[in-house]
Amino acid sequence: MFISFFLLTSLLHPALASDNQNAILDGAVFEGIFRETGADSGGDDDRLIFQDGFFTSEACQQYGFAKGPYSATKIPDGARFQATSISPSHGVMTWEACARAIA
Repeated sequence: MFISFFLLTSLLHPALASDNQNAILDGAVFEGIFRETGADSGGDDDRLIFQDGFFTSEACQQYGFAKGPYSATKIPDGARFQATSISPSHGVMTWEACARAIA
């Protein structure tokens, strides 16, 4: 199972100023409604947590998706990240998204 999500906007976290590529989003928490790429409606309320090099989707924990490693790179107005979570019963979920500052 392969699912890719797109995070449209979130608040820019101070950790984005870090020079350590492995810790660009560490300490950041993003809340909102997240939808599968290409979906115009639906989605789940979720909290995305970045801590110690790992990514957690609280909404996906109920399906057995554990925290997984993430990588991130700086972009002009935030960061782009990739993360993978694995569930014994639901397979692999891959996240590819941008966390952007909003005014």
